[in-house]
Amino acid sequence: MKRGIILAVLAAAFVSSQALAIGVMGGGGGGRREPRVPGIDDTPPIQWRDTYAEALAEAKKKGRPLLIFFHEANKGARMTEMGTFDDSRVKERAARFVPVQVDVVQEEDVARKYALQISQAVVIASPEEKKLSELQGNPNFELVAKAMDEAIKVMGNPPTDAEIAQMAARLDAAQKAFDSKRYSSAHIYLKPLVKSKAKCGVIAQAKELAGKIATAGSERLAAAKALYDAKKHDEAKAECRKIAREFRGLEIEKQAVALRKTIEKDPAITKATRTASSEKSAAAFLRAAQRYERSKKYAAAMSSYGRVIGLGETSSKAKAEEALARLKADPAVAKAVAAAKAERAARGLWSRAGSWIASGKIEEAEKLLKELVEKHPDSPYAKKAKAKLKELALD
Repeated sequence: MKRGIILAVLAAAFVSSQALAIGVMGGGGGGRREPRVPGIDDTPPIQWRDTYAEALAEAKKKGRPLLIFFHEANKGARMTEMGTFDDSRVKERAARFVPVQVDVVQEEDVARKYALQISQAVVIASPEEKKLSELQGNPNFELVAKAMDEAIKVMGNPPTDAEIAQMAARLDAAQKAFDSKRYSSAHIYLKPLVKSKAKCGVIAQAKELAGKIATAGSERLAAAKALYDAKKHDEAKAECRKIAREFRGLEIEKQAVALRKTIEKDPAITKATRTASSEKSAAAFLRAAQRYERSKKYAAAMSSYGRVIGLGETSSKAKAEEALARLKADPAVAKAVAAAKAERAARGLWSRAGSWIASGKIEEAEKLLKELVEKHPDSPYAKKAKAKLKELALD
């Protein structure tokens, strides 16, 4: 009976308020009021989460503030929902919040957690359950919208579901690149996520993955340093190059480049590198000299032995000195070397004479041909020179 009386009073009050509103909108004076065409609100309704625990878990995952509507069942809550939470401005803002309705009787522990003073209120809280604002009683949409805006200023602009989906796609691509050890690609995918100020779970995972990439780079660099310490210089430099290439764009790339330069500038390593290079070159020249000697190309053999000696202290130097001394002491070798030198000189005179003839300077060519015949009469080129002189005389 008592409940019926209360409902009747509320209904009468509602009708009176509507009549008053019509009178005000009519402008008074009994004049005819133009019909008002209502606007169409197509903003999706607020999707209230089923439980506070579910809402809290989602808030932590998505980095969004909680929009908590505390109420006591059947005591005015529906009026607040219809009057405030059905307003388009509140519904639009709610996309960046996690809305949940909490019955203060059924979830008394939650109400106590936020130190609720009355049974009906709108509370906005961070994912860490820190209360950002509290609107007691039956606040209108303007107050709720203002409190929501202030919460966004404090926490930053939380990502929408669509934005989280995009970030999750980048994270997935980064994870696949990381699993394939394509660290530079993974870094490129993660870069905008790591720089983001959003506090959702995807960002936390992105930062965790970025940490794994840094750890992988540090471990690789430590291995390169170990090779350096073990005096495996070439291997250490090769590993530094790989690290710089695989971790391009990361801090570890700079560290790898710096380590490689340190290795290259190390005096002990520079000396060892020069020694190794000299040893390699000396061995090659020694083999060439021995081939020339077997082919009786003694001039070339003696030149190659001399190059071995010129490289300084190497394991091939003693053999080269011994072989060179032996060749110099052999009369037959000396004669062969002299003959080879004469042959080269004759060939040079013949070639130069040909160049003069081709350019039309016959007198200069004749001088060279006569010099060839005079200095190298036993050379095959001397016979050619004599024939050419006769030919020029006839011309």
